[in-house]
Order: sequence, then C-alpha cells, then structure tokens
Amino acid sequence: MSEKNPVKAVTDKIAGALHGDAAPADGPEDGVPGKPAPVSPQLVEPTEPVHPLPPKADQSGPETVSPTGQPTGADQARAAQSGAYLTTAQGVRLPDTDHSLKAGPRGPVLLQDHHLREKIMHFDHERIPERVVHARGSAAHGVFQSYGTAQAVTKAAFLARDTETPVFVRFSTVLGSRGSADTVRDTRGFATKFYTEEGVFDLVGNNIPVFFIQDAIKFPDIIHAGKPHPDREIPQAQSAHDTFWDFVSQLGVHSLVWEEAQILAGVDPDFHRRDLFDAIESGAFPQWELGIQTFPDTAEQMFEGIDLLDPTKIVPEELAPVKPVGLLTLNANPSNFFAEVEQVAFHTGHLVPGIDATDDPLLAGRMFSYLDTQLTRLGGPNFPQIPINRTHAPVNDMLRDGFHQTAVHRGVAPYKPNSLDGGCPFYAGTDTGTFTGAFIEVPVEVPAGRKVREAPASFADHFSQARLFWLSMSPVEREHIIAAYTFELAKCYEQAIKERALGVLANIDPELCAQVAAGLGLPAPAATEPLADARPSPALSQVGRTWPLDGRVIGIVTGQAMDMVGVNGVRQAILDAGMVPLVVAAAGGVLGTGDDTVTVQRTFATARSVEFDALVFAGVPGAGADAYGARDAKAGAPRPPVSDPRVLALLTEAYQHGKALIGLGGAEALFEAAGISVGEAGVVVSDGAQGMRQLMELLAAHRVWERFPAAV
Repeated sequence: MSEKNPVKAVTDKIAGALHGDAAPADGPEDGVPGKPAPVSPQLVEPTEPVHPLPPKADQSGPETVSPTGQPTGADQARAAQSGAYLTTAQGVRLPDTDHSLKAGPRGPVLLQDHHLREKIMHFDHERIPERVVHARGSAAHGVFQSYGTAQAVTKAAFLARDTETPVFVRFSTVLGSRGSADTVRDTRGFATKFYTEEGVFDLVGNNIPVFFIQDAIKFPDIIHAGKPHPDREIPQAQSAHDTFWDFVSQLGVHSLVWEEAQILAGVDPDFHRRDLFDAIESGAFPQWELGIQTFPDTAEQMFEGIDLLDPTKIVPEELAPVKPVGLLTLNANPSNFFAEVEQVAFHTGHLVPGIDATDDPLLAGRMFSYLDTQLTRLGGPNFPQIPINRTHAPVNDMLRDGFHQTAVHRGVAPYKPNSLDGGCPFYAGTDTGTFTGAFIEVPVEVPAGRKVREAPASFADHFSQARLFWLSMSPVEREHIIAAYTFELAKCYEQAIKERALGVLANIDPELCAQVAAGLGLPAPAATEPLADARPSPALSQVGRTWPLDGRVIGIVTGQAMDMVGVNGVRQAILDAGMVPLVVAAAGGVLGTGDDTVTVQRTFATARSVEFDALVFAGVPGAGADAYGARDAKAGAPRPPVSDPRVLALLTEAYQHGKALIGLGGAEALFEAAGISVGEAGVVVSDGAQGMRQLMELLAAHRVWERFPAAV
C-alpha cells in the first residue's frame, strides 16, 4: 500500500493514540474497512488459552473516570473482561458451559446448578426498554476543537480558543424501533455529549430546518401519530400513515434517492451505521462545523418579524449569518454498542456556565421529559454514573443511594448547612463574593401576565416557513419533494387523509399541491390562506455545492481475464484519494497471478449499486458460473450479448440513481449493451489516469444531477 495513502496513515495514527506502545490491532486490510475482529482467525479452532484480544485500532471506550468524575488513570481494559478462562460473574473459573448439572446424563436438572441459574437469569434481563423516540441509533467518540469565536457571547470554557473537548455523538431515526432500517424516510437525530471541564453539556438536535410542533404538550400526539398503529404495529418507521399530521419536512439529506433507500432497507438495513463505522475505521473521519446564529436581546424576543421562541421557524442565514465556533471530528468507534450507544443518556438540561435555556415552550417540556425517561429506561436516578455518561468534572452532590449506586460517598451530613462535614460542600464563589465557575440562570425579566393555556399570535403562522423552504429548493429537489409526498400519500388508505394533506400543501404552494394531486388522481384544492410572501434562502438547498471525497466507496467491476496491473493502479489511485475501493467480480477469492493479484470484496451476486458512490468498469467481465435464475434471481433476465446480466443491472441501476460511471479498457461495449450513451452527463470512457481525474471531479458534486430532469 502506498505511503501516501491517508487511510493507512490515519489508521496507524489511531492505533498509536489508543494503544500507546502496545502492539496495535490490525487496521483495515488493504484499505477496505469492515474487519470484524482485531486479528484474523485461523482455520483451526484455538485450543491454547490466550487473554482477551485488544480492541481494533478504530475502537475506544468511555474515559476512565470514577462515578464522581475523578480521573482514575486506569487503562480502558480495566473495565473489560480479563483472564484467559471462562468464569462466573464472581470470577470463579468454569470447566464447562454446554451442559446443565443433572442427576445422571438422562436425569432431571438440579436446582443447585448455580452456573445455569446465573447464566439464564442474566440472559433474561440483558435488555432494557428501548427509547420511545430515537430508538434506532449508532454513535462514535470524537473531539470538539473550539475556534474561540463564541467567546463574545458565552463564558462556557469549552468554547474558549483552541480548547479540545472529548465528545460522544449519537445519530438516530425518530419513529422506528431499535430493529428498524437505517434508510427509512424519517427525521434524523444528532445528539452530542460534550465532556467539558465544567460538567457535561448535551447538545440535542434534529436534522430538519424546523421542528414539528410549537409546544411540548403536543409531543406525545405527533409521535403517536407517526408510530405504528397500535392494533397491527404497522407501518414500521414509515411516513405513510392514515394518522394524519399537518406538516412534515420530506427532503431529507443529500445521500440517497428514495429508490436507493428502499433497496437498502432490504439488502442492508444497517447501511448508515456501517457507513459511519467504516469511515472511521478507514481514517476518513467524519467532521462537522458547529455554528451559531446570534440576535439582539430584545424584550419581545423577535428578529426581523420572526418569533425566536417558535421552534417551527428558522431565521434564514441571509438575515443572520451562521458563525462557525468549532470543529467536531469523530475518530473512534465504540468498543461495546450496548454499554455506550444504548446506555448513553442525553438531556437538554445538562448545561454548563455560559449556556442557558430560552422561554421556548417546546424546550420547557423537553427539560422534563429527557430526565424523566431515564428513570425507567436506565433503572433509576443514578444513570449519570454509567461510564459513558460520567462527567469529567469533579462531582460533590448531596444525592444519595437509589438503584445502581456505584459511588461510595463519604461523610455523614449530605445536607446544607452542616458542620459535621466541615460545611462541605460549599457554594461556588462564597469566599470571594463572586460566582466564578458557578452556573447562574440568566436573570431574564418576566412580563406580568395571566396564567392561561394559550399561544402567542405569532404562533398562528403555520405556512410561511414551509413555503420559504419550498421556494429555496432547486428544481431537482422540488421533484424529489413532490415524489415523496405522492409516494407516501398514495399508500394511505383513507381518502379523506389524502384530501386533508392536499389542503395543507395548497397553503404552501399551488404547484406543489397540483403535482401531488395529479399523482394521487385527485383535484387540487385552492388555498384557504393567502400565500406567504417568503424570500428564498439559498443556504437551505443542497444542490450546487461540492463535497469532500473522503470515505467515498467506489466499486471496481472487473474479471479474471482483465489487466490486473491496470486494476491495481485504479485501486491505488482511489486509496490515495482517501476513498475506499471494493473490487467486484464473478466470484470471490483472488484475481490474477503472481505479483499482479487483486482480492475480490464483492461478487455479482452480492453487489448492488446502492452500496457505491460511483462505479468503475475495468473492461468487460465475462458471465459468472452462477448467472442463472435458480442460483441468483438477479441473473434471471435475458442473457445480454456481453458480460453478465447482473453487471448490466448494476450499471443500469447506478445510472438511474445519478452515479458517476467510468469505463476503462473497452468497457464502452457494456454501456452500449445497457443503452447508455458514452459522453452524456457523468458517463466517461477513458484511460486509467484521465478516468480517475474525471471520477473525482464528478464525485465532488456527489451525484450527476443532470440525470434528474425537472419540470417545476
């Protein structure tokens, strides 16, 4: 592998950082991530006792701090299993775990079998309630580096210049169960736990421009409306509901078109978490810039006519530019999914000095709900002591006892004032008359008013922001929004639900409503409210930008008779660009002979275009021995004049989804057989070096958008 290859360089760096002078675990083999264990197994089952293997180079666990936030200096391995022999939970070694203790080989099982009882008891209780929302998720460790640009608006220490703060970030869907697919049409959660020197700060958000509701009291309603119907437990994690809701953002992220998402839900429901984990293992560390918008602090809490307490509204970046305040980098995967990803607990009330809550009525309810949900899900009030939730700041609270108490508190006076414990703990700042280091609620002036169940008049605007969003989209994005509404509403059973939804769309935009109505075979209703005079915000569109190439997955389709020197050159060029090459051939194993060999990662039977960001066809591979319908249904199509029917399907599917297609070594015959014209947008036939340059130019736009004609 080339020394220029960033995949290998960064992987070696991770290994050194995580394991010090110890021998690092193996990284991605030949730049291809996904290796399940740190060491490849031998053909023969091991019999010589060995201690537990170290984690892979890309894995890490929670920092080793005590339940009260004190650094222990212990190696993370201290929290893992140890010893070479199987034991009970009490550390007693066991000679057998395959047979219950019985009164003779055919006799009854004896009650005194303590190992059986312990093993079954733990198995029966190894699950905890899944989250009511955001049950399906994955996460990774990382670091946040502050630029210092937020110091003018906050004293939060982790936002000081050049401060590095460990983080744990969880990505999730909202509606699906823990076992649902990653690629369903759903809102995505993005929750970040900052382990700051002043305590834990949780930043909890979604990937949509606006929230669904304005008041937390409606949260159970919208979630119940989107969850599976209680009688049949369907649809699972899908938007096509007869339980109608007023407005849902349908655009989603730029990664997948809808057909890709549907295919992936079947062939690889773990696609997004696999993509996250593989990117980190490959050294293509995902990064995000954290930005803030700031507004004048006025009594009415409005800005440019926009109510800042209404979570269904955004402030366009053109009115209040986003100020970048730091860079978030994810650089290590969890070492135990349950202990870290499932047990991590976020809470909007986990604040640090310099950051406070607003009067937003949605946030007020979430401040209660996030804390309340942990009592059942994590078994009591001591969930902050679970390793992944532990603060990195010293803890001296007066909270005691309860389920799962792992701290061993000292002293005899957990109350204030006290003299038996010398007055400890003291209030921050009492010695100097200042409150340096203490969390102080912002002393906001609260206007006099009546106690009512009402909303301000500004909350009655339900359509201006939805219209702003629609007008900000490019033509191709509008086409995808129309298709999304049409698809989901067409799957609803009740006609009245479809008509109600069209009534909502009519108040957003007449063209949007008309196009969706045409797809449903229904008349388009007239708007019931004047159309909002909204100015488009180009920052909301995702088309027209360029994106980094790091971590992109490129399929190299080839065959045994091809030039392996050329294939290796293409593969190396992809690696050197920080991308991941996967070789696709008729059968697994190795192609070529001698020094010119290439390992196959996918076969024509296992590959689908949705796994790849682009495809490179190195020549015209022959048909595989399994290219018939009884062995692989994808090969059941009429046999093409060239290659394998599954290669033609791979090519055609990638073309339909706007992927870049590069042909080398006579591959134009494949394109002709598929009815694809060489030279049209994103279809390139060239030599290796020129083809790779054009591939990278095309990938920067993520997709060949010209292949999606737009009529709106």
